[in-house]
Amino acid sequence: MSLRKASALDTLPPVCGAAFVTSIVMYPADVIRAICMSNPGTGAGAALKGFVEAHGMAGFVNQGLAA
Repeated sequence: MSLRKASALDTLPPVCGAAFVTSIVMYPADVIRAICMSNPGTGAGAALKGFVEAHGMAGFVNQGLAA
């Protein structure tokens, strides 16, 4: 039984998958952080509530994830 040596392309799918999942998880957190930074005194909960009221949960996709 011979084992072949792993190539660089063998690691490509898992790395791309990890990058995709990380972007989906981190984008909403980054949006809330940006809202808090641009409006001093705004808490994370208030920023999330304001964003969802203005754009809905689909706003995270429409405003940036789909781009």
